[in-house]
Amino acid sequence: YDDDLMVIPAKGKDIEFTPNHRWLVLPKWDNIPRVLKGYQLKDNCYMIPRGLPHEFPKESILSPRDAAILGWCVTDGYINCSAGRKPRMIIYQSLKNHLLEIEALCGTKGVWRTGSGLSPSSSLNYVVHVRQSDADRILDICPAKFCVPDIVSLLDRPSAEAMWDAMFKAEGSIHIEYNGAENRCWKQNPGPVMQAFQTLSVLLGKAFTANTTRVNLLNNKKPYM
Repeated sequence: YDDDLMVIPAKGKDIEFTPNHRWLVLPKWDNIPRVLKGYQLKDNCYMIPRGLPHEFPKESILSPRDAAILGWCVTDGYINCSAGRKPRMIIYQSLKNHLLEIEALCGTKGVWRTGSGLSPSSSLNYVVHVRQSDADRILDICPAKFCVPDIVSLLDRPSAEAMWDAMFKAEGSIHIEYNGAENRCWKQNPGPVMQAFQTLSVLLGKAFTANTTRVNLLNNKKPYM
């Protein structure tokens, strides 16, 4: 394009585009989505959404409890597919963090996780085995980590919130800034678990920025705008 670009200032990350570029916008006077070209945009008249509110299904592919167990398993645990045995779901957790919550969720007691020279009496790290009946039901729907992004849009809102909450508690952190603002971030290697968490965040209307291994949740009262 051999002419001047239009610009939307965005806090140091200006968005440049051609006048004919199409934008999905929400007019402030009726909030009805429509598509306009760049030259039709007017300041203070239109909002450009990050996304539109998701219409959650009435029937969920997983219950809130099963979704939470799966969320914990794909972040702080793993699916064990040993030869000759039924696939199992295992969650690792520290007594200092969320062990009691996970034990209550799964209905099983954690056992000491030993290794690296630690004796059971000195270790605060535990292994929680998901009951096989629960694991069979969940793994029938989501047999492996790479399937997680495919099911998150099939969850109802309570189940989506339960999975997001478990995943954030497993890999997230909260820091209070100098001005008292809450800074929440979530870390994970690239792959299906990262994709699932970002998709859940979008569906639940949470504003965020992301790079390869980090999701920063934004304090935004209008997360879609």
